[in-house]
Amino acid sequence: MAAAAAAAVGCSGAGLMISGSSANIYIHGTNISHNHGSEGGGLYVFTFGQPFHLDVTDSSITHNKAANGGGMLFRGGSINLGPGVHLSHNIASQQGGGMAWQSGCLGEGSCPSDVQVSCRAAVRNNTAAVAGGGVFLGDSSLDDVSVSTDCIRAAAQGNSAPFGNSDFFSVRGSCSMGQVSVGGGWCTNCAANMYSFDANGTNACELCPSHAVCKGGDSGVAPLPGFWHSHNYSTQVHACPNRAACQPGSGYASATDPGYVDWQCAEGYEGTLCGRCSAGFGRRSTFVCGKCMSKHNTIVMFAVAMLLILSLLAYMAYATHLDNRESNPELRVSDCLKVLVLYFQYALLLATSTVEWPKSISAVFLGLGWVLSSCTGQLMSLDCILAGSGGTSAVPLAMQRQLLYLLTPVIMMLALGLVYSAAWIVLALVRHAKRRPGSCTMAAFSAWMRMRLPVIVLVVLFFYFPSLVRVSWSLFACFSVDQPGEGPYPQYLVKPGAFFTLDMSQQCWQGWHKQWALGLGIPLVVIFCLGVPAGIALLLWRNRHRTQLPDFRQHCGFLYRTFRPGCVCYEAVVAAITVCLAAISVFSTVIGPYYECVLFTVVFATSLVLQIWLRPYAFERLHYMQLAASGCLLVTSFATLTFFNMDRDTDTSALYKEVMGGIILAINAVFVVYCIVCVVLLAQGMVRRLLQRLLNAELAWFVRLLPKSLVSLLRLPSGHGPCDPSDPSVPFGLYKSAEAAGMVDLEADMAQRSAGKDVQKQQPLCSQHGHVRGPPKESTAGPAYGEVATGGARVSASGRDSWHSSDMADVKTGLSDDRRYGPAE
Repeated sequence: MAAAAAAAVGCSGAGLMISGSSANIYIHGTNISHNHGSEGGGLYVFTFGQPFHLDVTDSSITHNKAANGGGMLFRGGSINLGPGVHLSHNIASQQGGGMAWQSGCLGEGSCPSDVQVSCRAAVRNNTAAVAGGGVFLGDSSLDDVSVSTDCIRAAAQGNSAPFGNSDFFSVRGSCSMGQVSVGGGWCTNCAANMYSFDANGTNACELCPSHAVCKGGDSGVAPLPGFWHSHNYSTQVHACPNRAACQPGSGYASATDPGYVDWQCAEGYEGTLCGRCSAGFGRRSTFVCGKCMSKHNTIVMFAVAMLLILSLLAYMAYATHLDNRESNPELRVSDCLKVLVLYFQYALLLATSTVEWPKSISAVFLGLGWVLSSCTGQLMSLDCILAGSGGTSAVPLAMQRQLLYLLTPVIMMLALGLVYSAAWIVLALVRHAKRRPGSCTMAAFSAWMRMRLPVIVLVVLFFYFPSLVRVSWSLFACFSVDQPGEGPYPQYLVKPGAFFTLDMSQQCWQGWHKQWALGLGIPLVVIFCLGVPAGIALLLWRNRHRTQLPDFRQHCGFLYRTFRPGCVCYEAVVAAITVCLAAISVFSTVIGPYYECVLFTVVFATSLVLQIWLRPYAFERLHYMQLAASGCLLVTSFATLTFFNMDRDTDTSALYKEVMGGIILAINAVFVVYCIVCVVLLAQGMVRRLLQRLLNAELAWFVRLLPKSLVSLLRLPSGHGPCDPSDPSVPFGLYKSAEAAGMVDLEADMAQRSAGKDVQKQQPLCSQHGHVRGPPKESTAGPAYGEVATGGARVSASGRDSWHSSDMADVKTGLSDDRRYGPAE
């Protein structure tokens, strides 16, 4: 049928009325408009108890009026509104502004019924005075009717009716999800901002839960951005630990959609609370995922970061080894490095919190996380390297990550052992070339390594201690999701109980989590979180009277050398503070970001009070450096509290956070620069003397190739013959002094020369005739002032004028070679 019906006024079906039985009728390309009738203003259809089917496509039914079914009314039979159908601007004084369907055939027999509406149809801007502004489906026999509700919702938009859902209203003998009974066999959909999940429709519609949106009817409950729930019909809406991860996708996902849970998550996230990383993304911190680089690039960057850390640890171990041999109380390079490393460790624990940091601070934390990527995956996730093994390995991916963190310190110890072994081989080969017997034996190597291994172990454990503690605590970190028994519809709580924060698909204390938590977690907590602080305190307390003995200082000086005698056990307090901070960082998802910052502030304030009260550090400069470090961290954590509004659920303005972040960054940057300057100044003398020893002893041939001006500028031995007048380094030669230190400082020597004083009276190592002075002969009168006897050679008390290399002298004489290379406090 292709016709137009317009401007008709009558009883039923003013525009078009169709009746009959056993018929298939098609209406295509028809315009039915401006008709007024008592039933079905534009189109009225009824059947006589036999199969009846009506198919309408590419037609317009507009501006019609009737009591029921302003646009069209159907009594029984099957109806299909296909693509291109437009029902608009129709008015009903009762139900069904655009379209009404009521069962009940005229005559005997059954009327097979089916109501289908194409998703490409349009039911717009229709009005009903009672219910069903767009589509009205009614009476008790509707339970036996097949209805395409999803497409009806998509097609019916922008209609109006005061009762129930404006676009789509259905009445069934037993009410469906999202409806409530209004008596007389009638049901009504819940309005916007209301919901009902009672399948029998006996309960009243309820207000939408907090932090959610209810569209009315059976559309369910949709969480706001930053929130999540386990099912479309679940009324327990949870705040996501990472608000950025919970960002619902575009469109609408129904409760029956199997991808509804992941629909609530942003790109790269999936699963419970959007706490798992999707394929191609890796875990950077708790509930935070980042896009993976290529596996090759990730491995290369991870290896570079490991080399940087290895270099730092090698220098710290070397400096600590030299400093432990010093008996003179003075501030040293390793002491300042220890304060700086501890500061960065605590700053990294702050960075792993759930606080949404300003961009100015987060960028710095990313850089720090890259350098320390073997301790934390903030920039380079280990998941990107381990990807693909989680499904085939018997060890879950979350535990593979934790095991790698546990093995990293062991790998670093082995790497440092190899570095020191290679250094010994080089030195041994040089000494063998100089025909020094006994320098290349296994006994010499064993003695050389025994003096350094304890220092290597302590330095590596100190550096990785926060990471080890975090791994220990993390095996017990669980996040509660749905609480059984709470809310009116407990049957829709599909994620009851607590879930493992490292893998939100695994319920806590079930399956493999129980095995790993009991088998690995408890021993780790006992060893690292409890055993290390207690062990340090017990070791230092029992040996408090041996702290000045060379052997004990050589092995354990790293733990107590910076503290005054009355506070030798203070390192245990530092370890306990680290354990507390790591616990706060791990369990931050449970306590929330606001209370996490409160606890951080309390711990930093306690640390600051203890330092002021006890004054544990032996050196004033180190005392103020540590005070400044604790103060910067305290200011950072306290200022972070201002990022939250009074309700603690929302953040302050982005502008305020950026400004405050810049202030925090500036304060911490000043402290870091100050520490670096202190380290450089203290290391300058050590580095210069190390180069002088190496170049003068083994690499003199290399210096001969350098320009003389550069040699003079660097104040290095030139590699020329002893006391060669052409040697530009002669003015900077070393001289003996009558002082206990055994050496005149180079700067003091320069000052004397510039003042015109004669320094030749200070007994140079070269005689006035240009010959090298040999080692002094043993004297029966004992060592001279400022010297000690060492089995066959006389060595100055400072060890700087020793005729034996200090490293090999350790093996031969067994005495420590004390060096002072930093300014005394």
